Amino acid sequence: MPERNVDKIKRLERELAGCRREAEEAKRLREKVTAANQEIASQREIARKARKGVHEVVQSCDALCIAVGLKLGVQVGPEAWELDLPMPQVAELLGKYRLMASEAPEAGGFRLRVEKRGSTDGESV
Repeated sequence: MPERNVDKIKRLERELAGCRREAEEAKRLREKVTAANQEIASQREIARKARKGVHEVVQSCDALCIAVGLKLGVQVGPEAWELDLPMPQVAELLGKYRLMASEAPEAGGFRLRVEKRGSTDGESV
């Protein structure tokens, strides 16, 4: 028996309502994906800046080690210096001592000062 027009209209209206719900759900999901992608982009930028900062710190440490090696090391060749240092116990040293830095224009750079923890002189870095 053929479907009556009234029944067909009701069936199509139900299908249309279902499609509208699916479209609304798809829109909500697209918005969530867009928000997630924006958050990912933001976190990537934060990570990029952190990596850049780490790279700058490493370069600063390398430059400081080069300066110390040139100043205190033993020349072992026409353009080579060596300086033997013990491996530092990081946690122990940081627990016992603090490092302060200040400008030293007369030295053409800066002055490092190491103090036993508990002292109040200087400016901690």
